Amino acid sequence: MERYESASPTLLDETEALLRRGDVDGALRVLERLPRSRLDVLGTEPEVAANRQRLRLRGALQYRLPEAPGLSAAAREEVRVTLALGTLFGIGVPSLVERVWPVLAHESYSFLPLERFAERLRRPEVGPLDAWLRHIADGLVSGERERVRAELLVHHAYFAILHSAELAEIERRLLARPPQLGGVRVQALRPSGCPICVWPDVTYTADNLPELPMLPAHPGCRCVYRPVPLSG
Repeated sequence: MERYESASPTLLDETEALLRRGDVDGALRVLERLPRSRLDVLGTEPEVAANRQRLRLRGALQYRLPEAPGLSAAAREEVRVTLALGTLFGIGVPSLVERVWPVLAHESYSFLPLERFAERLRRPEVGPLDAWLRHIADGLVSGERERVRAELLVHHAYFAILHSAELAEIERRLLARPPQLGGVRVQALRPSGCPICVWPDVTYTADNLPELPMLPAHPGCRCVYRPVPLSG
């Protein structure tokens, strides 16, 4: 379990400067200098927020894009820097794609989970797609296919990082003594649901936490963790 203590603004500034120079390894070394505290110290909201940012930033710097074999080392490094800057400043996926597209446009890489996702979107039982999914489905069979693939790759990596940090926070709150959270559920973000994910009607607590699904479950997944407050 991750240990928590207030992240130093000075060290985060130093991390940002290194990232802007493209020095990912240097940024990781700075993050490792951040102190850690006992597991039973929950901290104030600003401390928790600062450490959530640290978890996201570390996750971005350590992410290896396992879903995209064939991607060159230079492209991986550019994507890592971009994801780290995105988590540091809360930059959205469209702007991150704009930054990495000049590099990814010249890359040749496989993305097998995306092919299965695209095939599922074409099935008639999926039903009407919302605007974003229609953009994805249409883009994958158009001249914009490679850019849409890059968009989904960045989307998948970005949310894998955010959900990983969120999961560490959920685990911390569920295992605290006394617990700070009643449980967590997994749900589709949109009322229309997800064309692929079907989640069981289960509330995950400290007892069944190892069974909690990892998000995102597939490329384009917009499902979320929903915290359940303590009863009473």
